[in-house]
Amino acid sequence: MISSSKFWGFVFVVGVFTLFILLYAYFSTSNDKTEASTAQDTLGDLVIVIDDKGFKPKIKKVVTGTSVQWVNKGLSVHRVTFGVNASLENLNFVDQDLRPTETLTFKFEKPGSFNYYDKNSGFNGVVEVK
Repeated sequence: MISSSKFWGFVFVVGVFTLFILLYAYFSTSNDKTEASTAQDTLGDLVIVIDDKGFKPKIKKVVTGTSVQWVNKGLSVHRVTFGVNASLENLNFVDQDLRPTETLTFKFEKPGSFNYYDKNSGFNGVVEVK
């Protein structure tokens, strides 16, 4: 039979190991690589991830005709809100709740700087279209 001190030593080691794994997983998902790529102009479909910490990437530079997709990978509902003024006659306003795993896609047809935010959490971001 295992002694009490060996049992608690084993529990301690397993707990420390588990904590290490959780911390590694948390910090290894940083958006450093994603943010570094925002300096490039990109054509094609792009994804902006929403989690419970914000938008990733927060600023995205694209060219006209690019579709951007927001994906809610958080645990709570996030609301993507922005206005796109394509011309004086045509004002497209987006204000949509996204439950976890839901997506929203918008194609940017005109150049400009388009601010968006999450009404539920206060996060914000920008899509810059050339």
